[in-house]
Amino acid sequence: IDRNECLDYPCLNGGTCINQEPRLKYKCICPDSYWGESCEFLKERQALKFSTSALAAVIACLLLIIILLFVYFSCSRRRSANFNKKPATKDDIRENIINYCDEGGGENDMTAFDMKTLKIPIGPLPELVQHKAPPVRPDIAVVSDQVVGKVDVFLDDRKRRVDIDPASGPFDDLRNYAYEGCGSTSGSLSSLQSVNIYEPSKAQIEDDDVS
Repeated sequence: IDRNECLDYPCLNGGTCINQEPRLKYKCICPDSYWGESCEFLKERQALKFSTSALAAVIACLLLIIILLFVYFSCSRRRSANFNKKPATKDDIRENIINYCDEGGGENDMTAFDMKTLKIPIGPLPELVQHKAPPVRPDIAVVSDQVVGKVDVFLDDRKRRVDIDPASGPFDDLRNYAYEGCGSTSGSLSSLQSVNIYEPSKAQIEDDDVS
């Protein structure tokens, strides 16, 4: 008796079953991607092959990543440019470097600084209040001529007393000093026999002391 084996759905992965004679049983017609008696094996070349939809999805993901990177770098560059262009505070001093070689290149510098900050507001002049000078204190009054005369008399009296006082200085005394060349030989060039040229006597020393 011939039994129809296709009723058991022996073909896998969408294969088509064809019933044959009892000796051959059945035959599976497999899709292009599978092979085997029951279409249970996947072809190796098809396992590594991308379909058209998968390839399009990969390309779309790559383009999306590139667009996101471009937007990120553009935003970061714009943010840094806006930070550098923010208005400076009063304490922040900045200088503009402009190339004046081109004709009319320096005209842009006329608006680089606000001239209002350089202007000093002119207000009403303060009222002048007159004050009288305080009176002169009696203890610091000007010295009169009579007092000056008394000081002169006092100084003259003190000078006269010092001149007639025998106990006051200066005190004169005799000091012995070594003369150059004293005791040197005649061969010494430094003395040049100065001891024979001039030798003061005792009387001359006493006269010098008295004078």
